[in-house]
Amino acid sequence: MKANKPSAASIMRSRASQSQLLLRIKHPSLDPADITRATSLEPEHSIKAGTDVSATGVRRLFSESYWLAPLASPLPEFLETRKSFDPIKLSPSPLLSKHDLSALRDASGPTDILISVWLRRLSALKEFFTKINQEQGSVTLVLQRADRNTSFTITPALGARLAELGVRLEID
Repeated sequence: MKANKPSAASIMRSRASQSQLLLRIKHPSLDPADITRATSLEPEHSIKAGTDVSATGVRRLFSESYWLAPLASPLPEFLETRKSFDPIKLSPSPLLSKHDLSALRDASGPTDILISVWLRRLSALKEFFTKINQEQGSVTLVLQRADRNTSFTITPALGARLAELGVRLEID
């Protein structure tokens, strides 16, 4: 028996219904290329502080560097389809390591999984984030929620991990 493939339209609807997590870094002078090298993430958008001339000859002055990268979901199918879950029953996979699983002890839903896993992965950048914050920059996780009708609770454990890394959480 042949399995039905999802249509392109259903895939697009599914992606549109997902929450998205982005990492945004602002800094008074840091080159976005340095941020890309430090994070090993490819930005969706970046602007370097200083003067720039557009292709049409318009001069612009940017007061700070701006860098924004999407953070992929570690388990897209899982996060799309599950409303409730038991992180204890999850097992390591190519997309979710045993270290990722340990970050989920206090997770209460798919959004917590996404944020917890990425905070664990970004923990290697703690010194880099500290430097950015000390130099009057900012590091922010931006959560663009697909379903704004469901509540999202920032647990003490999640708040502590954000504070430890010096990362802000913006919920859109």
